[in-house]
Amino acid sequence: SNNELLQLSANLVAMQSRDTFGHSFRVASQAKALAHYLNLSEYTSVQIYIGALFYRIGMTSLSAKLLPQAFEKLSKPDQLNWLKFPQASAEIMSSVNMLKNSADVVLHINEHVDGSGIPNHLSEQDIPVGSKILAIVIYFDLLVAGKIKGRKIAPKEAQTLMKPLLGNALDRDISHRFFDMMNNAAGINSFEYPCTVHELTIGMITAQDIVDNHHHKLLVEQTAITDNIKTKLINYQKHSSELLIIYVKHSENSDGNGL
Repeated sequence: SNNELLQLSANLVAMQSRDTFGHSFRVASQAKALAHYLNLSEYTSVQIYIGALFYRIGMTSLSAKLLPQAFEKLSKPDQLNWLKFPQASAEIMSSVNMLKNSADVVLHINEHVDGSGIPNHLSEQDIPVGSKILAIVIYFDLLVAGKIKGRKIAPKEAQTLMKPLLGNALDRDISHRFFDMMNNAAGINSFEYPCTVHELTIGMITAQDIVDNHHHKLLVEQTAITDNIKTKLINYQKHSSELLIIYVKHSENSDGNGL
């Protein structure tokens, strides 16, 4: 019953925060997988997972006009307001028994390892490990999806763009472990991850519909990638000059469906 209630509540938060591309659930599964990759306890992993599912609940504190805009397109005051919403999320979560143990993880998402972050200017080991994990995973996912710079970014390029943040905003060691996990994600079935059309391999399963910038559906979720499908996607991207980001899960035994 608790799991079903969490799922329902997380779906409501996703709808309320205009999460239309599976961000919260994807970040939650990646963050939990990273916690396991770092050999953290199951209890810690679950709290990180729950924190990711609900970290956007405080977005009700933001003006509705900010939600669809890319972060770097916002004014400096609006950027600061955006960075503060996890504090509102943590306050809401603290009032619910099922969520309060994850509230501290959410509260410190925007702390920086060099002490320049908010709300408490914590640094290095004073920042909860779950907060460090979520900061990395959330930023990566938003960067790839175009929610940071206003354009979609290939996963490998996103890792390159994040490197200047390592050691000041983001934890260097955890970031490198995350990159390592994502670069070897094709053999892990526990989470979905982004890739470009050229990175697709036969047998991958689409984790959600593939749509273009005009919201036209190119491929439905749960489709197995075949040579024919990959070729059609490559040709579409070439002629449309539009970067396709495809969210997939790995599967060794699947039957494909055409475009």
